[in-house]
Amino acid sequence: MLWIKYYYRGDIHYESLKLPNTSEGEKLAEIRRLEKETEIKRKIINTASGRISLTDAIYDFCLYKKGDTKSLSLYHCAFKSFLGYYNNGNVYVHSLKEEDFKGYRNHAKTKVAHNSVVTYMRQLRTLFNYLIAKGYISSNPVIRMKEEKKEPRIMPEAIIQKILAYLKGHNTNQYNLIYFLYLTGFRRNEALYLTFQQIDFEAGFIYLRNFKSNRDELFPIYPELSIFMKSLEGRGRIFDYSPYGLKFWGRTLKRLQLPHYSIHDLRRQFGTRTAPKVGVWELQKLMRHGSIKTTQQYYINISLSETGKKLSPELSPSA
Repeated sequence: MLWIKYYYRGDIHYESLKLPNTSEGEKLAEIRRLEKETEIKRKIINTASGRISLTDAIYDFCLYKKGDTKSLSLYHCAFKSFLGYYNNGNVYVHSLKEEDFKGYRNHAKTKVAHNSVVTYMRQLRTLFNYLIAKGYISSNPVIRMKEEKKEPRIMPEAIIQKILAYLKGHNTNQYNLIYFLYLTGFRRNEALYLTFQQIDFEAGFIYLRNFKSNRDELFPIYPELSIFMKSLEGRGRIFDYSPYGLKFWGRTLKRLQLPHYSIHDLRRQFGTRTAPKVGVWELQKLMRHGSIKTTQQYYINISLSETGKKLSPELSPSA
């Protein structure tokens, strides 16, 4: 298998050509190498003249993030959405102004929820901050948006059990993923990138990389989770799904005539279900929150109604 090596903005990059290591393959590889050099020279010329396209800018950013596949997956939706709005990227980055992003914001809000647009804008700001650092542009035109503070909507246990029962009878792979999320409260990407090598039954922990806060974490393998995990066999990734290949979830809800819930709602439900059983600091560890405020705001407070039910006999006048 042949590779080519090239330099771009002072860094070495390698590209697999999927060509056989033969004399004919080497000729084709040399042609590709020359094409790559020409492509890079064109980008350098465009950059120097302030004429770099949005697609080229994103390409540059993705090269910079090349080794961080988990982080790149988070940017994918934002870039895809913005490229679709802006003529598939056929626009020069220096020409983009705040008004353009206001227009994109209004468009995106017709497609996805407000807080999803906030996330897209945050990721686009990261892209444009990178372009400033690299000298492509002098200021960041991406507007800032505030998240809407909403009381988390918790999936009733009965609905989850109905979904699990349906999936168990129709698709084992789908059932395994959803049941795992139910048992752990993992973020979607944490589960999808999890490998069998990260499961240590002897130590009693799952070792995972928290891509959101860029740190290593431990999750305890409790008895019910242990039984389930030991029923799975294989090597490499445990769940063979991409972050964008989970449309079965929405189809299942429609088929069962259930209200709309996101897969992330399984995480919220895990937190709510677990909160009465453990202390706030323990829950923070289980949920892998960077701030204790997140744990308190989204999980401890929503269990107050249950706490009230427990207190009512002691506080009633007849007691």
